[in-house]
Amino acid sequence: MTPSNSRTCHLQEGIEGRRMAVKLVATCLLFVLTINESGSGIAYHAGGVTQSGFPTDLIDASLRVRTPPTEIGWTGTKSHSRLRSPFLQGNTIMAPIIHLVRHAQGYHNLNLENQWIRDPDLTDLGKQQCEELCKSFPYHDKITHLVASPIRRTIFTCQYSFAPEVKAGKKIVALQDAQEVSLYPCDVGSDVKKLKEEFGDLVDFQYVTEDWNDKSPDSKYYPEPKKLEARARSTRLWLRDLVKNAGDDAQVVLVTHGGILHFITEDWLGIDPGRGTGWLNTEYRSYEFVDKTGQDPNASLEELPESRRRRKGTLVPYTDAEMMEMRAAYEEVFNQDVKHCIDVIAKRETAAKSDTNGTNGA
Repeated sequence: MTPSNSRTCHLQEGIEGRRMAVKLVATCLLFVLTINESGSGIAYHAGGVTQSGFPTDLIDASLRVRTPPTEIGWTGTKSHSRLRSPFLQGNTIMAPIIHLVRHAQGYHNLNLENQWIRDPDLTDLGKQQCEELCKSFPYHDKITHLVASPIRRTIFTCQYSFAPEVKAGKKIVALQDAQEVSLYPCDVGSDVKKLKEEFGDLVDFQYVTEDWNDKSPDSKYYPEPKKLEARARSTRLWLRDLVKNAGDDAQVVLVTHGGILHFITEDWLGIDPGRGTGWLNTEYRSYEFVDKTGQDPNASLEELPESRRRRKGTLVPYTDAEMMEMRAAYEEVFNQDVKHCIDVIAKRETAAKSDTNGTNGA
C-alpha cells in the first residue's frame, strides 16, 4: 500500500507526537512497577527500561526485568517472554525462525496512478533488488519452507530472491491471508486459474480459494482493522502449524507486503507516509515465536536480536504503550485512505456507466 503524501503527510507527526506523549508516562510506570515488584533494581540501556527481547549477555543476571504491560482496548495482545535467546549460538538454531520479507519494487510503487494497475509486475529495479537480496541473504542453506502471498509480485520476489532454494526443488506455498491490505487494484490479486497457468508447478496453490481476491465489504479481506488483525493472527497461527513438526531448526521465508507486515509483526515503528509502511522493498527481518510451548492463541512473533541490530544498530524495543499509539496513528490515516479509494472507485464506475450509456444512445 502506498497512500498519497497529501493524505498521509501528518502520519509521521502524529506518530512522533503520540509517542513522545506516552514515552514519559510509560517509562515512569515501568519504573514504579519494577521497583515494587522486583525490589532488586532496574536495567537501563540507551536511556530506557530494558524490555523483553534484550539479549541475556547484556543484562546482569542478578536483575529482574519487569514484563511490560499488555495492550488494552484491542484484541490480539502480544504475549511477552522474559528474556530472549540469541538468533544463533555457534552454528545451532535454537528455535524455528520466520524470515519476513517485503516484496521488491513493483510498477505500482513508481507513482500514485500506477496503483490502479491490477496485480502489477516487478520493475527492472525490482528484479535487481531480488538479485541483491539473493546474494546477501546468509541463510539459504538453512531455509526449510518458502511461502508467499498469492499476489504476483511477491511470488516473483520469492522466486528470484530465493533462487537456490527453488532450484533445489522447494515449492513456493501461496498463502492468501498474507495478501496486501488495500482496495487499490494493485493490491487485488489475479484469479487462481490465471496464477496456476502463469506459475505452473513452481507454486503450491492448495491454500488459495477461488474467492481469495474478493475484497467486498462482507469479505474477510475487506480492509477493516479488526479483519486485518484477524487474518494477520491467522497467518501467524498457520506459520506456527507449519513448523510444528519441522523441528527446532526450521527456517521459513514469508514474502509479503508492507501494510500487512505491520499487522503480522504487531510492530508499528518507522512507518513512512510516502510508502505507507516502515519496510523497504526486499527488506527482511527475522523472528521467532514468543511462546515456545505453542499455546499462545495469538502466536505473537518477536524480532531476533541479530535482526534488530542489522537494521537499527540497537536492541532496545519500544514499549507496548508506544506501539499502541503508533498503531492508532496508522489506523487513522489508513481509514482515510480506504475511504478515498472507495470514493475514487465509485466515481470511476459512474463515469464508465455514463460513457457506456452515451455510446449506446449514439
